Amino acid sequence: MVPHYLMMSILLLCFTFIPTAITAAVQSDCKVGEHWNAFDETCKECVAGKFQALTKQESCLSCPSGFQNTDVASNKCTACADNTYQESTGSIECESCKIGKFTSAATGHERCTSCVGGKFGSSGNVCNDCPSGFYRLESSDDLITCTSCSIGSTSVKGQASCTFCPIGQYGKSGGCALCGMGQFQDETGKMSCKICDKAKQKYSSETGEKNCKTCASGKTSTSLTCTTNPTVTPSATTDTSDDEDKKSSTVVPSSAAVDDFPIMLVVGIAGGVLVALGIGIGGVMYVMKKKKKAAAITTTKTAAGGAGRTSVQPVASPQEIRNWD
Repeated sequence: MVPHYLMMSILLLCFTFIPTAITAAVQSDCKVGEHWNAFDETCKECVAGKFQALTKQESCLSCPSGFQNTDVASNKCTACADNTYQESTGSIECESCKIGKFTSAATGHERCTSCVGGKFGSSGNVCNDCPSGFYRLESSDDLITCTSCSIGSTSVKGQASCTFCPIGQYGKSGGCALCGMGQFQDETGKMSCKICDKAKQKYSSETGEKNCKTCASGKTSTSLTCTTNPTVTPSATTDTSDDEDKKSSTVVPSSAAVDDFPIMLVVGIAGGVLVALGIGIGGVMYVMKKKKKAAAITTTKTAAGGAGRTSVQPVASPQEIRNWD
């Protein structure tokens, strides 16, 4: 017969092990952040990079691209922060975007976006506009540098390409400039301006001209402007006869000729006076000479004498003397 105390010990041991067998782990016992391991029939925690938001699950899920998870037994993944990304699934952490790239999606950045054409990257993953006279192509692999426009072309701020200098301008280092006065340019992308042709009466009086202007009739070009030509004023014309249609005109004397007129008049008058005096003195001397000759003839005949003495008297006037000649 089994002793009483031994029976009590056996019963106590039976009641001790029965609850343990009843509460053995099963899949339904797995919590969020865990999964059922059928090999050893236990619930295991999800590793970093994976999660499980439901209970009683056989496996954990990998974090999708654009998300990360650094914790174990996690029931969720965390989206990559701004300017960080993750292309792969099941990742522990996100990677930073390089300079010249940035993230544009609200959440879950799977990749970084490059700065668009006309912009370049700087620290802080910021895209800045290329300055005027520079550009950056959309397809350029260099995300942090803008390229200078070639001479004869230019660009405004934030452009992906350069354009030729417009008409009326020419290219120089750093951009385009307006053509100066007396110049023009009727083509794009040129590195110099053309000169207005004075011989063809062309001019430009403003900067940035596309074409030269033409001087009006009666004016001459200096390339910069037009000047009025000197004119000759004709006098009134008169008809010389009813039968002939002839007209005469006089040219207005210059100011120099008008200024010399009084001097010429005085000289002419003085010359006339001298001529008149010369004629008068010559006439007087001629008369006196005739008188002397007549007196000499009279004296000679008186001295000769004779029966019929005849005397010759000198004439009373110079006119009679002239008749003797």
